[in-house]
Amino acid sequence: MDERAAAKLVASGVEPGEFVARRLNEKLLKDPDFVLTLAEEHREAVVAAAPRMLKRAFTVREFALVLRRISERDAERIPAGADQAEARWKAVFRLAALHRSEVRSQAGGDLDVVDPYRREDSVYDQMTEQLLPALEEIVAFEEAAASR
Repeated sequence: MDERAAAKLVASGVEPGEFVARRLNEKLLKDPDFVLTLAEEHREAVVAAAPRMLKRAFTVREFALVLRRISERDAERIPAGADQAEARWKAVFRLAALHRSEVRSQAGGDLDVVDPYRREDSVYDQMTEQLLPALEEIVAFEEAAASR
């Protein structure tokens, strides 16, 4: 991981751990239930490599907005409780594709996280400002559902 990106994570209270970037390939896309990407071009690469991921690949920001929409409109269809995580996320992914087009149109196409690699520090700040709220929304969704 880029040192400046890792520093932004640490400053936000997240440890980057042993993160290692890997080149996208069909083998990586064989088993996942869903994929989150930072940019639409990455999502398109996922779908090109594994067409079955069409309805199960989202940008992180898009997915956070979809979860918000599910919470507002379909909360009763989401299994609650800490012991229901697997069933909950299966339900989420069934519903997510239904909300995608509305979320995309309302966002006006602004669903990417800027790539700061080899750019000035201000772009790393922009990346953090775009990414952290989306990640916080995803975590908050799970915490709220698990505690109901």
